Amino acid sequence: MERRQPEIARIDLLSELEKSDFWKNVEIINRELAAYSSEELDDIPPRYHPDTLALRLSSRHFDPRYLDETTTATIACRLPNGESGTEQITGRLGLFTYTTITSEECTGGVNITADQRVAALQIGETAVPLSPETLLQLDIENPTPDEDPNDTFSYIMSQVREIGALRTKPSYQAASPSEQTTLEIKAVKDINQCLDAIANDNTVSIVTLHPELKYDDDTARGSIRAQNISVKIRDNYPHFLIIDTDSFVHAIPYGGVIDIEITDEPVDIDINVIDFFNDETIRNRIDYIESTTYCSEDDLAELIKDLEKTIGDNFCQDGIFSGAGMLYRKESSGDIEGELADFTLLSRGLDVLEIDGERKLVIALKDPNSPPDTSLYIIPDTTHLSQCIRKNAPRAMEIEPNCDLTECLRSAASAAEKLIKSDDFINADDIEQQQRMFDEEEAIDKAISKLVYTFDNLCQGYQIRCTAKKCWTIPVDVYESYSPEDIASLPTATLEPGKEMFEINGDVVEFFVPEMIDRKEKITSAADFPLSHGQPMLRITDASSGEPTYYLVPIDDFLSIAPVV
Repeated sequence: MERRQPEIARIDLLSELEKSDFWKNVEIINRELAAYSSEELDDIPPRYHPDTLALRLSSRHFDPRYLDETTTATIACRLPNGESGTEQITGRLGLFTYTTITSEECTGGVNITADQRVAALQIGETAVPLSPETLLQLDIENPTPDEDPNDTFSYIMSQVREIGALRTKPSYQAASPSEQTTLEIKAVKDINQCLDAIANDNTVSIVTLHPELKYDDDTARGSIRAQNISVKIRDNYPHFLIIDTDSFVHAIPYGGVIDIEITDEPVDIDINVIDFFNDETIRNRIDYIESTTYCSEDDLAELIKDLEKTIGDNFCQDGIFSGAGMLYRKESSGDIEGELADFTLLSRGLDVLEIDGERKLVIALKDPNSPPDTSLYIIPDTTHLSQCIRKNAPRAMEIEPNCDLTECLRSAASAAEKLIKSDDFINADDIEQQQRMFDEEEAIDKAISKLVYTFDNLCQGYQIRCTAKKCWTIPVDVYESYSPEDIASLPTATLEPGKEMFEINGDVVEFFVPEMIDRKEKITSAADFPLSHGQPMLRITDASSGEPTYYLVPIDDFLSIAPVV
């Protein structure tokens, strides 16, 4: 059977652009370009370099789906007879760029010709200057997808395939690393916004998996009950990152998903702890436990076990309790002191304590940032709490990665610094130096593995909060235009008044030596590490704002890191 040719849809791209602040941003960038129009490109500061400004415009307004699609631009022009007219330019759509236009000004009766750089859109071999007066119409010829747009799963998959197809397009392959990163971030952000609207609405989604898909333990699974679905590029390939209703994270290649069904079943409803413990059956059991003055530890354990059967085994074991009221702390002396406090803490289980001369059933809590022997307690009633909500705990909080990870990172940083000062490293060629730093250095390999495991697997779906004494802040779209030496010369971020440390939020955490990335020259001395001083740094990416940002944190100035729950 002859394959049906796809129907072609004409998209009014200019109207789509004008729904945002497109012309306003074009005007701003044209002013910044004009400020350095007389400068040679090599003499322009990185932040105001035309390549950087064009990339900023692409990161905000270019839709990766349309890269290399056939585009027709209608532009205003001056006809040979001197009259105003229009012409059409057709070609494959590229990223926003810049071009130079020549204008004439009359100064003191003298006509002066001046060249000026302006923002432009690449269409085929032509850079079309951007202004509302010049660009009159912009049409995209886009094949209509075979999938029914009303079919949720088909629509999602068509969008994900667009991400995979992006990497095969000639314009993407010819683009700079900064441009490629910008396109990927924008493409993934767009599909995840779609998933947030369709699937991540506090209801359960049923994700059906391909029957031949195998997990690491060589087992198959038919489906996943999902509370959150997102897309992430892993190993240069789109993956679904699926958080199931038990807060486990699954990274599934997009070809391993064969259906997504959206249901009306609510996800993980927050439990009002005070109302929950006011249930008559539960309250009667608690009263009985509190009134049983004389019993052995074994008998008490059995009573608590019976109560846990009533309320559910995982109620305390897998719960995070957030609220306000009296928070009790057991001192090393055995004394119990209480204070009014707001809290968000992981549960240890149920216990019975004597507080203010009365036996009370308590929920034991733990703070991941406190010493392991620290004991905290709440009494789940209206007398002692004004509010208390229970949520399912993320696995990241259960494993308490902070202390272990911090020690691992600092050990790797120390090992790297020692390595680069060694004669063996200095005398090795450039390729061998790369291998020694990242492949053969056990401490660094361990730190990278720990970081990937913690934040790519366990903390997926949660923002990351890092605290540090110092960091550099650089927009993603200009990062590639800075060398490590350039960054080192920049001022570090400024602390807010009254703050002693930075609080950095992001969703991607990397461990790297900036001077070693894509380096072609051999390291000859410690002076070749002006930014990192030979110690790997943390790079945290915050893509949640309108301007995606990198935060660079020296390990010596790194304090803590944990998921935001």
